[in-house]
Amino acid sequence: MNGDNPNQPESQDRKKPADPAPADPDAPQPTPTEQPPRSGEPVAASTDPAETRLAELSRELAAHREQLRDYEKELVNRIADVDDDRRITASQLKKAWQSQRAEIEGRLRRQIRITIISTSLLAVLGGIALLLLYRAGGFEPDTRADDIAGIEQALRRELSRIEAKEAGMQKRLAQLSAREERMQEQLAQLNTREQRLRDELTRVTAEVEKISSSLTQLAAEQQRIVEVVLADKRASRENVGSELADNLEQLKTQYRQLQQEIEALRQAREAAMAIVTTPGPTLPTPSAEPEPGEDAVDGAPDSMAQRIIVNDARPYALQLIGFFNLRSLRDFAARQDLPAQVYYLEEIYQERPWYVVIHSLHDSNASAMAELSRLSPELAGLSPWVRRLQAGTELEILGTDGPR
Repeated sequence: MNGDNPNQPESQDRKKPADPAPADPDAPQPTPTEQPPRSGEPVAASTDPAETRLAELSRELAAHREQLRDYEKELVNRIADVDDDRRITASQLKKAWQSQRAEIEGRLRRQIRITIISTSLLAVLGGIALLLLYRAGGFEPDTRADDIAGIEQALRRELSRIEAKEAGMQKRLAQLSAREERMQEQLAQLNTREQRLRDELTRVTAEVEKISSSLTQLAAEQQRIVEVVLADKRASRENVGSELADNLEQLKTQYRQLQQEIEALRQAREAAMAIVTTPGPTLPTPSAEPEPGEDAVDGAPDSMAQRIIVNDARPYALQLIGFFNLRSLRDFAARQDLPAQVYYLEEIYQERPWYVVIHSLHDSNASAMAELSRLSPELAGLSPWVRRLQAGTELEILGTDGPR
């Protein structure tokens, strides 16, 4: 049986998550309505320190669990081996000791019985022989003495033979005793080895309890980190929601202010137009008016043009192109592939007036896209697009030379 210490499992390499690539500032940013990634698509690694620490704790927890399983397997195998060896060795020693003891005791009893019987027979025979000799009286004293000496020598030889056998039995008994002592030593070694294994079992059990305590602490820390991360995310979402609500309220306030300013400007313009169109008796009629310059034609919109206000019934506009001056816009309106009536909207682009041409207004995005698909190839080459205008937006009506 292998008595070496169990091999310790190798520590697993902990791979840190790779740093994400820096975001391209020129790349288009995803809108809030961007769809989540579909199943099977890779998801970018998170740079949150809490999530990184959580992943490291999960890997350490898995490594400790694997190490604990290895300890348990090795411990069960070694205990089973020790129990089998101890049981087999003890059984063999017990059987050998019992058989040797029974054999020695049987031999000793047989030798004792034989010795007693032989001695008794010799004594009886010697006594009978002496008695017969004395009664016969026909022999000389010397002859009787010789006979007695011969009988005595025979008895001594028999006694020597018995003593030799007894010495052999003693020697055999000493060998068996030595063998029994060796078996006792082996049994003591087995007991010592068993004690060492029990000590090792105690040590491994303590280490397992320590690992279990570490696992419990790791699980508690993991739970705490998860709660902290969730709390941070909830707080961040609440902060973002409150900021969005504040921004939305500010935008609504600004929008109302802009509507009030637009209404005030509209009223002022109508009042000015009423004053201009009303003939005054004290104003002299000029003989000739100067021709407007090119800047006036290009940069000022026609104050007498008709206007419409966008409402929720038709908020989708099909925008064709934009110009920095009205002359270019009117030249574009002279195309034959435009409808009889288009619109234009004045905006600010690159800190300059920007006039965009609106082909038509629609009640839905699908209707506007259908109209876009019916444009001529020349107009489609201008990369037109569909946009949603806010309710209350003013559009100037622009007549064209297109089909009526």
